[in-house]
Order: sequence, then C-alpha cells, then structure tokens
Amino acid sequence: MTELEIAAKKTKEKFDIARIKSGLGYKDVAAMLNVKPQQFSRALTGTQPRGIQIQKAAARIYNIEI
Repeated sequence: MTELEIAAKKTKEKFDIARIKSGLGYKDVAAMLNVKPQQFSRALTGTQPRGIQIQKAAARIYNIEI
C-alpha cells in the first residue's frame, strides 16, 4: 500500500468516526454539499482536486480536521 493510499484510508476512517458521532449520514452531508451520495463517497477516498474540495467542505460540516 502506498503512502497516498494509507493517507486516503486514514481520511476515510476519520469521516466514518465523525459520521457516527454526529449522526449525520453521508446522504445528509451530500445533500448539504449539493452533490450525489456516490460522488461524496468517492470523494472521501479519492485524491482528485474536486474530491479534496468536497472533503474540506465535509470536514467543516463534521467539525474535524483532515
């Protein structure tokens, strides 16, 4: 596993923990960000510029640092 893959996995884990603690599901946050749930899910594990923008916006909603 590459460093990038490890970092992506850790980021996804942070979002999973935040989702559980906050009670806000991926569908809820996707709607808040005006993206499809599938796009949101891919963004949490991806490294594309648009995905990173979505991650940053979701991190603000979940009140976490990534």
